Amino acid sequence: MREAADEKRIRRFIQSLGAAALDEGVCYLTGGATAVLLGWRSATIDVDIALEPEQDEVLRAVPTIAVDQRRARFAGRLHPVTASVA
Repeated sequence: MREAADEKRIRRFIQSLGAAALDEGVCYLTGGATAVLLGWRSATIDVDIALEPEQDEVLRAVPTIAVDQRRARFAGRLHPVTASVA
C-alpha cells in the first residue's frame, strides 16, 4: 500500500515538479490534495494534477519524483511552475 500524502509531502511534490519544468506554467491540484492543502483533511492517497500547458519534461519526471519522495527529502525550487488549488 502507498504512503499517504500529507501537506508536507504534497508541497515537496509540487517543488519537485517546479524543478523539472523548463518553462513557466500552472499546476492545478484537484481532489484530495486540494482538501489537504485547504485543511479539510490530514492526508490523501494520491495527488491529482493538471498542467497548463502540459510540459513533457514535467510529465516524464512524475514517476521519478514519486520514487524519490519515498527515499529522501527534496530541497528544490518551485519556479517556474505556479501551483494553484482548484
